[in-house]
Amino acid sequence: MDDSWGATNLMYTTSFIAPIYPIYVRVIDPATNQPVVRTDSYGHPQYDYGVPATNYVDTPVRGFMSTSNPLGSNRYNRQYNTRNSLNMTYTADVTFTDWLRFNSTNNINLGQTEYTAYGNPFEGPTKADNGSLTKYQQTNFRQDYIQTLTFHKTFNLHDVQVMLGHEWNKTSVKRLTAYARNGFSTEVDEINNFGDRYNSGSYTTEYNREGYFGSAMYNFDEKYFGQVSYRRDASSTFDKNHRWGNFWSVGAAWMISKEKFMSGTKGWLDQLKLKASIGQQGNDGIGYWNYTNLYDRSRYDTSIVPSFGH
Repeated sequence: MDDSWGATNLMYTTSFIAPIYPIYVRVIDPATNQPVVRTDSYGHPQYDYGVPATNYVDTPVRGFMSTSNPLGSNRYNRQYNTRNSLNMTYTADVTFTDWLRFNSTNNINLGQTEYTAYGNPFEGPTKADNGSLTKYQQTNFRQDYIQTLTFHKTFNLHDVQVMLGHEWNKTSVKRLTAYARNGFSTEVDEINNFGDRYNSGSYTTEYNREGYFGSAMYNFDEKYFGQVSYRRDASSTFDKNHRWGNFWSVGAAWMISKEKFMSGTKGWLDQLKLKASIGQQGNDGIGYWNYTNLYDRSRYDTSIVPSFGH
């Protein structure tokens, strides 16, 4: 069943169309003088698409969703997805001392999607094409690598933590799409089953980020806290000369409820903490290639014509 929000979506139609409109085309049987469902040349019951030329003679065009009948379209249409995914994770921990530790976390994910949408030659918008087929294959490949070195040590009432790290990730998407019409068999959902393979396309996108980061945290007697962090990140969505950005934060906290002068509130106050922080952060959500001039391509027969100005 079509799950797009359009004229072949069953839920959309049943939510908005009036019940006065019929599902099938009905005519008067000359032999019995009774209304019957009209059949087409294949013997299939003919669905009402609200168009006089193909349904009732001298009847106005249906006022809502004319030329469409999702029940008829989905009766013979097919749509399905196949998804495969392979995920691999490797983690390594190295403990140098009880206060110094190294960690490496690495993840690789490979995903593949195959999509097929068949439009039948009997009913609906693909009848004029004698059936249609849309197929695409998409491969997603993502890599993530993170390395951290952590120092954590206590000195009497002092607690010190320092962490340094590096991360790198890359995502690539490859997609191949093909369209065809004028089918031979209604049972074979393959491009080679169609006479007019009128369009196809493919694309590849890549996205890459890298960052170096560090942080330091200190607390005294679990009452006074301080924290600083800094990271420097780069993203492939920016121009090569402006890909790196600096981000930082500073924070402090005071656990007031642990002070001696707060001892009289233990019966009714669990925790009272004063905290303040300031920092800078950013994102790379600007889309691909928006840092440069872009152009579109239009295909005419066997030629490609570019258009600029984007």
